[in-house]
Amino acid sequence: MGDFLAIVNSLELAYKTLEDLQERAEAPSAAILSHGAAKPDPSWNVEEVNDWWTSLSVEERQKIEVMHPDWIGNLGGVPFDVRDRANRRRINPMLSDINKRIAQAQRNIAYLEEHGTGFHDGIKLYMEKQELRILQEKYRDLLSVKRKFGESSSHSHSLVSLDAEKGDHLWAAVGSGDIDNADHVMVHTPGMTATVESHLMGKGKGWGSGVSGVDNVLAEGKAQLESTGRDEKVAGITVLNYDAPRWGEIATRNHSVAGDHQVEVGGKSGADMLYAVQATHSGDPHLVASGHSYGSSATGWALQHSTVADDVAVSGSPGATTMQNKDLNMLPGHTNVGDAARDAVASLGRFGGIPSQSREFTHWSCYKWTAPDGTEYKMSEGHSEYMNKGYTSTHNQGSILIGNGVAVPDEGAALSDPLKY
Repeated sequence: MGDFLAIVNSLELAYKTLEDLQERAEAPSAAILSHGAAKPDPSWNVEEVNDWWTSLSVEERQKIEVMHPDWIGNLGGVPFDVRDRANRRRINPMLSDINKRIAQAQRNIAYLEEHGTGFHDGIKLYMEKQELRILQEKYRDLLSVKRKFGESSSHSHSLVSLDAEKGDHLWAAVGSGDIDNADHVMVHTPGMTATVESHLMGKGKGWGSGVSGVDNVLAEGKAQLESTGRDEKVAGITVLNYDAPRWGEIATRNHSVAGDHQVEVGGKSGADMLYAVQATHSGDPHLVASGHSYGSSATGWALQHSTVADDVAVSGSPGATTMQNKDLNMLPGHTNVGDAARDAVASLGRFGGIPSQSREFTHWSCYKWTAPDGTEYKMSEGHSEYMNKGYTSTHNQGSILIGNGVAVPDEGAALSDPLKY
């Protein structure tokens, strides 16, 4: 019966994938091909955007990139190197705009504090102070973007998304490596408390914890490829295109970590990014959807609404929205879960059940491990060590990235650890 259900699941996924491919493979319309260097239609999907972009002349593309970078900086279907250049051009104008809005909010607050009377003015004052706080946080995070991508040029990383309007937090996504040409691409969504400054840009010379973690997984994957003589490239995107919940927002309906609103927002952003990678890629990449903590729940939502990912890797997950492969459009053996010792978040099961208890998912080890070549890998503990350099968990994710699946499985020994849950 188990084999029968696996076959049914595989056939259902195959039909869904074929339907998706057929829809995206339809010939571009004459309207798209004749659209020219005008603002793209917001109703276009990523394949239609890509048809439009590739139909333009070199001169038309350059004109849009220089004169209208806001058209394409966040637009799925446009090559990622182009999006990077466009977003770098947008940083200073965005800083100027937010600075003007901060000044206006400060003037409004000063006026209301001096002249405001009554209940309604009190509400207005509260709202203006909230708006000022949001704008100041965005300005601070945007300054960190400028430090990394403004004056100096980063050749190893790219700014593939930047948005100060859609959410109450600044949104951004950072690419690692050559996304449009890599054989294996990871799209990773960080979780609770993640900010553009802390998880993407970082405060010093290095990158934020989310980007650094993705880079560690890419390095592991590259090392494993080289050790077996495979001439293949890896790349990744760390996507923070949602308002990752914060401790101070627990009581806020649309931002609470206990709610699922941002799961859907982050999930939609993740699905859009997966489709964007597929649309602009030269060939068919091995595509891995990845998520940590609350971001893993968003990743689960993304997979329920897309069919292009080949593998999924979730770690420290409060729930991947389901306990079944078919719901994630995954074949058996391609949904992979990391659950470290003493990680209470991974035992919550708030969003669709506890992933480590699913019999359908593949579980990777987070414990100490010595490789056949004598390399010793460290044990991950708690909620934040899943993608650290030199750890078994990171080695496993590198193996998943390059299409080899879990290298060191968790065969159940961790379940007997009384301190784990």
